[in-house]
Amino acid sequence: MTDKLATLNEMKVLNGTDFSIYDYMFYVCSSIDLSLETVESLANLICPDFFKVDGVLLNEFLYKLGRYEDSLKYGKTKSEAQYWSNLLIINSLFPNVIEFEELCEIGIFIAARWNAVIVARCDDGARARMLCDAESGEVCISVFASDRDSELASHDD
Repeated sequence: MTDKLATLNEMKVLNGTDFSIYDYMFYVCSSIDLSLETVESLANLICPDFFKVDGVLLNEFLYKLGRYEDSLKYGKTKSEAQYWSNLLIINSLFPNVIEFEELCEIGIFIAARWNAVIVARCDDGARARMLCDAESGEVCISVFASDRDSELASHDD
């Protein structure tokens, strides 16, 4: 696809302020050919299932990569393994097509949805958090067992 779709705000200007998000999604979905797998993948990315292994919370969408077991094999603590296993790098999903500030907004949005799932289904104090590094332009999300863990991760390289 070479043409860029109009934004929600652009569509509101064209169609009036009562143009809804549903209207916008109808416009987007009728403009591009979306497969069932694409829709399911986006839904799982934004609102994944979580489960526990060894007392840590893991994102089912990302777990299939086996990062948790690999992290433990290489001497990481359970908290560190949880961080690496749940790490989602937003930049890798949208390479060179979305500005850093918008990537941060996407990261905040996705982390909030992950937290809603975590609280509703398996609340044990773990929380998703968006991390961004303006210098590198990297935006990512992961799950932390505590606020202390998230503070440590935001200072690690």
